[in-house]
Amino acid sequence: SYQSFFYSLTVFFSGKLTGALTWQFWQEIPQHFPNVQLDQFVIMPNHIHGIIIIQPSPVETLHCKVYTKY
Repeated sequence: SYQSFFYSLTVFFSGKLTGALTWQFWQEIPQHFPNVQLDQFVIMPNHIHGIIIIQPSPVETLHCKVYTKY
């Protein structure tokens, strides 16, 4: 059984992002990181505060033979 991790984030941005665009970017995070779940967030004038939940995922490794010449 794996344990989930909760993180509180503060993300600063430069330039002007509208609230709708910031909301859209926040909602798209799980599309890029499937093991992330979103919780509450609040949009401030130049940054956002949010909580994400990271679900651990198994890591696959590939085994390959490495040949060396002596």
